Amino acid sequence: MLGAAAAIGALAPRSAIVQLPSTCPFLRITGYPCPTCGMVRSWHSLLRLEPARALRDHPFGPIALTALTTETLHPGILERRMQRARGLPAAAQAGAAIAWFGWWGGRLVAAHRSRR
Repeated sequence: MLGAAAAIGALAPRSAIVQLPSTCPFLRITGYPCPTCGMVRSWHSLLRLEPARALRDHPFGPIALTALTTETLHPGILERRMQRARGLPAAAQAGAAIAWFGWWGGRLVAAHRSRR
């Protein structure tokens, strides 16, 4: 199933993905992008072997797709490895959260400035 979705995604032209209506409730209500807006475009770019574009679409897209694919192919593997390692260190968790929300904050500022 995952392979079929990847094949369809890789073959779909970018214009088809970009023209889809937004299903993001945060974007629909506020008019601003949520922390995951751009993730599908990022995954689409990865499937089309366009890593630079994928990172522009959403810098955490490649990481999220890798985790999702790994978990789909080997259910529970990420959780088991985290338990064995006794979780991520607090500094790594904080760093990831700061990076993600810092990036999102930058997107919100850019979106707000573009409305002026």
